Amino acid sequence: MDPMHRQGAGEARERLAALLQERLRDPATAQMIRRSLDAGVVMDTWLAGQREENFTPEALAVIEEAVGILTAQAYGSVFPNYHLSERYLTVAFHELLSSIAMFQAHREKGTLEVGEGEAAGAVERLRAFVAAEPTGLSVPVGLYWLVTSYENYGALAHYGRMPEEDFRFGTFHRPWIKSTLTEEMNLARLMGHLETRYPCPEGQCVILTPEGRRVLEQIRRLLEDSGELAWRMQQQHLALFNELEDYDELMARIAPTVNPETERFLDFAGLRPGQKVLELGCGTGRMTLNVGLYRRVLPGGRVVATDPSTNMLARAGSKARELGAANVEFLRSPAENLPFSDGAFDATVGMVFLHFTDAPRAVREAVRVTKPGGTVALGVAIRSDAAMMPVLPVWFEPIFALARSRGMAPTGVGNRPGEAAQLLREAGCVAVHTVPVQVPVVAVDPVSFVRWALQGPGFFQEVLEPLPYAERLRLVGELQEAGREICRRATLEERTWLWPGEYVRGSAPGPD
Repeated sequence: MDPMHRQGAGEARERLAALLQERLRDPATAQMIRRSLDAGVVMDTWLAGQREENFTPEALAVIEEAVGILTAQAYGSVFPNYHLSERYLTVAFHELLSSIAMFQAHREKGTLEVGEGEAAGAVERLRAFVAAEPTGLSVPVGLYWLVTSYENYGALAHYGRMPEEDFRFGTFHRPWIKSTLTEEMNLARLMGHLETRYPCPEGQCVILTPEGRRVLEQIRRLLEDSGELAWRMQQQHLALFNELEDYDELMARIAPTVNPETERFLDFAGLRPGQKVLELGCGTGRMTLNVGLYRRVLPGGRVVATDPSTNMLARAGSKARELGAANVEFLRSPAENLPFSDGAFDATVGMVFLHFTDAPRAVREAVRVTKPGGTVALGVAIRSDAAMMPVLPVWFEPIFALARSRGMAPTGVGNRPGEAAQLLREAGCVAVHTVPVQVPVVAVDPVSFVRWALQGPGFFQEVLEPLPYAERLRLVGELQEAGREICRRATLEERTWLWPGEYVRGSAPGPD
C-alpha cells in the first residue's frame, strides 16, 4: 500500500471511529432506537429465513424501486465526513424494508409471506419515520449499522474465527441475506474491528480484534439500555412459538395436570354468569375453550380473548367454531396496549403470559380496562432455579456452560415472587390476594421436551439470545440427541420439574 493510500485509509478510520463513538455514547441514540421500535422500523432478523421466496414478485418490485430512490437520496449525505458506498446503502435499505415488511406480515397475518400491500406499507412506514427524524435517513442507516455489527461481531466472538467465505455469505449467522456481507466486512476492517488471518486450518479466516470486542460490548450495552435486546428476545420467542402447530398436544404431554390447574385458577378468579370477561395472552384458546372459560360466563356472558400472535388466534378461532362458542371474540392485541375503553370489562384474567410482556404496562392496562370493583386475576409463572429437574444440569449442560461463560445464572422463565401482586397494588388494586402453586412438568420424551422448553415458555432466552442463528439450530439438535439416553436411563421423578407459580387476584380501584 502506498503512503498516500495508507494516509487516506487512516483518515477514514479516524472519522469513522469518531462517528461510531459519538453514536454509542450519545443518550439520543438509545432514544432513537426506542422511537424506531415504536414506529415498527425494525431489523427483526429472527423472523428470517428471510429469503426472496417469501416475497411475491410484486412485493419485490415495490421494494427494489424504493431501494433505488432511497440509496440515491442517502448517497454522500448520511454520515458527516464519510461516504458510505452505494453498495452498502443498497444492501442496508433492502434488508431494512424487507425486515419491516416481514415483521408486519408476521404480526398482522401470522405468516412470513409478503405481498405488495406489506411491501408498500413498509416503504410508507420507513418514509414516515425518516420524515419525523431531525437527521433523516442517517437514522435508519445508523440503526442498520448498529444491529448488523452486533450480529456480525457477536458471531465472531462466539466462534473465535470464521472462514472468510462463510462470513461473506452469512452462512452461520445471517443466512437470510440477499447478497454478501462484503461491504460490511470491508467497513469493519477499515475501522480495525476485524482482521483476516492466513493460514487458518480452514484457509483464510476472519477474526474479531480486541477493539472489535470492545465495540461489541458497547453496542450490546446500548441495545440493552434502549430495549432493543428485550424486544429481540420477545420477537425470537414469538417467531419460534408460532411454529408450534401442535402446541395443545405438546402441553398435554409435558404438563399433564395443566388443565385441572387452570380450572383451579378460574375458580380462584371467581367468574360469574353474565359477566363480560377479558382474557389476556389466550394463545390457542386453551383456557378460553378447552378448559371452558367461555362456559363459566353463560348464560348471558361474553369473553373477549386477546393475544399478539395471529397464528395462535387463528387456531383458537377454528376451535371456537368447532365448539359453537358464539360468546367468544378473538382479537389480536398486545397486553401492553389494549384497544378498549376504561372499565370496559367486569373481570380481566390471564394465565402464564405476564413474563412475555412489559409487566408493569400490561398490569396497568389490565386494571384500566376493568370496571371499579371488578376482578383482575393473573396466573403467573415464577422465575426459579433452572436446575429444579434433577437431570437438567447434565442434559442442558451446553446451555449451563454458556451461562457460566457469560457470568449468568440459567434461571427459568417467569416473574419474581410477589411481583404480580406488587404491580396490582401499584396500579391501584385493593384486596390483593396470592395463592402459591406448583405445576409438574415432565420430560416424557426428549424431542417434545426440548421443543417445549425452547419454543414454548422460552426458557433460557437471555442465555441463547446472542447465539448465531445456525448455532441455535445446532444446539436444539444436540439437546434432543443427548436427551434420548437421559430419558432412557432416568426415572420419571428425575425427569419431573415442579414449576412454581402464583395465582394473584385483586379488585380494580374505584374512581378518585
